[in-house]
Amino acid sequence: MKLRQLITVKIWLLIVFNCMAIYGQRSPKPNETFIAGYHEKVTGNDLQYESGIEGLSSTLISRVDAGNQKMEWLTAPISVENKGGEVTFVHYVGYYANRPGSIFNFYVDGEKQAEIALSGLKKTSWTLELKNNQKLSFEKFHEDKNHGYFGYLYYTVPAKNLKQGASIKLELTGNNEKSQTYFMVFKRDLTESVKVTALPALIKSEGKKFQTLLTEIISFKNAAKAQLSIDGKIDRVIDLKPGIQNLKILYPEVIKEKTVTFKLDLGDDQITTKVKLKPIKKWHVNFVQHSHTDIGYTRSQTEILAEHPRYIDYALDYCDATDDFPETSKFKWTCEASWAVDEFLNSRSQTQIDRLKQRVKEGRIEVTGMYFNFSELPDEQSLAASLAPIKNISDKGIKITSAMQNDVNGIAWCMNDYFNSLDIKYLTMGTHGHKALISFDTPLAFWWVSPSGKKMLTFRAEHYMIGNAFGVHTDNFDDFENNLLQYLIKLNERGYPYDKIAIQHSGFMTDNSPPSMKASKMIRDWNEKYEWPKIKTAIASDFFEDFEKQNGDELIEVKGHWPDWWTDGFASGAREVAATRNAHVDLIAGQGGLAMAKLLGSKMPKGISGRVFEANKALLFYGEHTFGAQESVSSPYSKATMEQREIKESYA
Repeated sequence: MKLRQLITVKIWLLIVFNCMAIYGQRSPKPNETFIAGYHEKVTGNDLQYESGIEGLSSTLISRVDAGNQKMEWLTAPISVENKGGEVTFVHYVGYYANRPGSIFNFYVDGEKQAEIALSGLKKTSWTLELKNNQKLSFEKFHEDKNHGYFGYLYYTVPAKNLKQGASIKLELTGNNEKSQTYFMVFKRDLTESVKVTALPALIKSEGKKFQTLLTEIISFKNAAKAQLSIDGKIDRVIDLKPGIQNLKILYPEVIKEKTVTFKLDLGDDQITTKVKLKPIKKWHVNFVQHSHTDIGYTRSQTEILAEHPRYIDYALDYCDATDDFPETSKFKWTCEASWAVDEFLNSRSQTQIDRLKQRVKEGRIEVTGMYFNFSELPDEQSLAASLAPIKNISDKGIKITSAMQNDVNGIAWCMNDYFNSLDIKYLTMGTHGHKALISFDTPLAFWWVSPSGKKMLTFRAEHYMIGNAFGVHTDNFDDFENNLLQYLIKLNERGYPYDKIAIQHSGFMTDNSPPSMKASKMIRDWNEKYEWPKIKTAIASDFFEDFEKQNGDELIEVKGHWPDWWTDGFASGAREVAATRNAHVDLIAGQGGLAMAKLLGSKMPKGISGRVFEANKALLFYGEHTFGAQESVSSPYSKATMEQREIKESYA
C-alpha cells in the first residue's frame, strides 16, 4: 500500500476509534448544568482575532506547525446540585477546517482524551463521543472570510465524576505537521449571566435624553421566550437562543448615581444583576486626519516625493467640497511633515499657494514643524538644519504653532529649545507600541521642559492611526459607533483624567495615505444621532488651544531626554549608519572651517549655503525613521493588516 494511502487510513481510523463523530444539532438536557469552560489561562500563545461576536477577540491559539504549541486553561470552579445529571463546560472557539490531515490532541488534567481530526469536522454541528460517557460537542455560530469556523464548544461530563469546588485543567496541542492550521480558545468566561455596561453616550429622542445600556445575556438553556425586567417593570420579551446575545436598551439620562436591578425570567429559572449607573462623562473628541510620511515603507522616495504635495491638492479640494457641512464635520487636514509643504510651495502656482494660505488662516488645514519623523540618528546640527524650511513656509505667510512626531516613540531634547525659538508651542507624539516601549500608561498631556528651562505643551497620544482602528475612514457606522464608545470606556478605566482627547487617523488604513472625506460624513452622521460624546474634525493645534485654557495650570512638568525605543533597528544597517555618522562629522568640520574662513575675510564659494543645505537634507532623509533600517519594505496591504492588529492590541 502506498504511503499516502496508509496516512489516509490512519487518519480515518483515528476518527473512528478515538472519537466517534456524530453530526446534528445539540439539545440541552433538563438536568444539565452549564459552567464556564475557560476561566483562567495556564499557558499558551495569545492572539487578537475577530470572532464574529462583538467585543470578543482575545484568544489562545495552537497550530500544527511544530507539535509543541500547547495551550492550557482552567475551567471555572465546579458547582453542581444534582450529582445524577451532567455538567457541561462551555467555550467559544475557532478552528480552520479547510485543510485535510490536521490533528489536535485534547487533554483533561494531563490525560489524553481524544485526537481531533479537523478534516472530519467541517460541519455546522458535531459531537465526539469520548470514554467514560464524556463527549465534546460543537455548534457553529460564524464562518469568517478565511473559512474559519467559530462557535461554542461543549465538554460534557457526568456530574458524579467531578469534585465540588475544583477546577479542571484542559489542554489542546497540535501535531507536528508543518502547517499553520489553528485551533483557538477565546479567553472569555461564559458563566450564565446578564451583564450591563453603560455606554458613555446620550441620545436625544422626542425632546428627552437617554443613555444607552449595552446588555449582554449569556445563557445555554434551550431556546425560549424570556422576559427582561428593569426595576420590576417588564422592558421587553426576548427570543433567547443558547450562547451570547447583545442588545441595546435606552434608559432615561441618569443625573445622580443610582442602582438599577435587571432580571431575566426564563420561566423555570431567573438571572438577576444589579448595576450602578452614573451620570455620563461628557467627552469632546477631536479627529485629526493626516498622512503619515514613511519613506520606503510603502513606496520609494521618488514616488513619495510626488504624492505628498498632491495630497495637499486633494485636501484643498475636499475643503471646498465640505464647505456646506456642519462646522464640526467640515474636512480638516494636518500636514504631518513640513517637507511636503516646502515641496508644495516650491512647485505649485501662486493661485494654489493662495488657496492653501486661506485654508490655513481658516483653521481647516494646519502645517506642522517637523521636517520628517526623526529617529535618533540625526545629530543636533542636522536637526537644526531640518527647521530651515520653516523660514520658506513663514515667508509665504503660513504660521506654524505645533509640531507632530509619529511612529517614533521619542524625540531629541534639543528640539524643545529649537521649537521655542521659532514660537512653536505644541508637540503631538503619535506612538507606535509594536516591539517598543511607550512613555506613560495612558495618553497624557504635560509640560515638557527643555535643558534651558523652556516649556512646551506636549501630548503623548495613542497610535497615530487609532481612528482607523475605530473605522472612521469606512462606511460602517455601527462598527465605528461601538469601537469609539468601547475605547472611551477603556480610556476612563486606564485612568485618563480629562474629558478631551485627540485621535489621529488617515484617509485609508495605510502609511503615506491620501486624504478622504469619509470621516467628515461619519462624524456628521454621529452628531445627528448623539448629544454626547461631541466629536468633530480638527487640526492638531485645536486640542492644545482648548486644553491649555482648561487644564494648563494643573499639568505636570517633565524635564528629561526622550529616547527613541526603535533605535535597535540601526544594527541591521551598520555600514550605512557608519557612513552617515562620518558624513555628519565631515559636514560639521567643513562648516566650522567655512565659518572661520569667513571671519578672516575670505569670500564664500558661490552657492555654498544651498550645497550645505542639500548635504544636510540628504542626511535627514536617511535619519527619517524608515531609512534608519528599522522597518522593511512591504506592500500597503500587508502594512495595513499589521497596523490594524497592532493598533487594536495597543488599546485592548
